[in-house]
Amino acid sequence: MTLEDRLKQIALSEENEKKIVGEKTMATVIGQLLQLSKVGQVFQTVITWNKEVAKEISSAKEVILLEEYLNKTDSHETALRSLMNLVGDPQGNTLFNKILRILDDWPPDYELVKQLASALKFISEQGNFATLFEKHKFTLSQIERLSPQSLAIMYDSLNFPDFRIGTFSAIGGKITSEWQVEFTKIYCKMKEIDGDDKINRVLHCVVELTRQGYIAALNIEGHGAKCVLTDVGRDLIPYIS
Repeated sequence: MTLEDRLKQIALSEENEKKIVGEKTMATVIGQLLQLSKVGQVFQTVITWNKEVAKEISSAKEVILLEEYLNKTDSHETALRSLMNLVGDPQGNTLFNKILRILDDWPPDYELVKQLASALKFISEQGNFATLFEKHKFTLSQIERLSPQSLAIMYDSLNFPDFRIGTFSAIGGKITSEWQVEFTKIYCKMKEIDGDDKINRVLHCVVELTRQGYIAALNIEGHGAKCVLTDVGRDLIPYIS
């Protein structure tokens, strides 16, 4: 039953409506709302319905994640055994639930599901969860902070095009002045991304990745430049590829 259908079953009496409207202060209105059984039913209906829907969405996302995880493996039997080892290990279970929490914090997004499925595959295949726990936990925290779009751009790093830049400053070959706009224009043209809104979203991701130290621009010759992954960015790639 939809939320609208459920709410239609609850009729707030005219007397109660007048009582609420007649109150002079917001605090009193809130107090009256909480005391009136019909209004309480409305609140409870909304809360209950929202919890049910959120639970169903969460479960559906988890199923899609595990399906995508299996799709990334050559042997389902081996993949399931690795998953069982992961979930059955104390540190591995913590990492698995961390992945589920990241998944649950975002609206349904297939790009994020694919990235998390890759992370799940990489972590479960690595084994040795106690030794690698801190490294995995750190990387998952990085994935959690980045948008799915930023992660997708990082994953595409091998296809980053060279670009031209006007006046710039650099230290040791690393460009320290603004370069993101020039790169984004060339990158979006190469990827056939049109429209100011879409281009601006890509630019936002490029700026985000630069500020958080995942990508940088290097001067290659004259006014030529190339966007590359930093060491931190390269460490993250095996988790999302």
